[in-house]
Amino acid sequence: MASQLEIWNNSSNMNLSPRIVLNIQSSSYFKDLYQYNTYHEVLQEIKNNVKNLEPWIPHTGKVSKGWCLLFKLFLMRLTLKQLQGMIKTEQKNLYIRGLGFLYIRLTTPPKKMWDWYEEYLDDTKEFEISATKGARKLTIKQFIINLIVDQRFFDVLLPRIPIPIH
Repeated sequence: MASQLEIWNNSSNMNLSPRIVLNIQSSSYFKDLYQYNTYHEVLQEIKNNVKNLEPWIPHTGKVSKGWCLLFKLFLMRLTLKQLQGMIKTEQKNLYIRGLGFLYIRLTTPPKKMWDWYEEYLDDTKEFEISATKGARKLTIKQFIINLIVDQRFFDVLLPRIPIPIH
């Protein structure tokens, strides 16, 4: 069996707040994801249904499909090879890549994050992370820098990175 990745800090909730975990687990869309048992099925679902990386569907209070799929991947306990496949430059779907980078930010021990992110800091491919029409696009590089520097992704509190690691 391929080796699963180490989950840093809280291995039961992906270091997410109880509010967002409860919203994900209560979502009918998330419940429908139980039919998908493989990594490739979940990636196909991302390709078909994810158009931004916002955690919430604007003006609804409902969790987004992207974050339901991110949590599904977490519950599947990605392997090293699977996560590498999600973020590699050859991966054409930028939302798969974006969810992979979020997975890293939420689950990886801070001392190992740089090893994951460093190679992509020259990536200038642009994509929309917001569902807001006309919102500014970000490059993969900008997206990763924001994940490292900011304490929040939209309104989701990210795990604290200790100062000496910054």
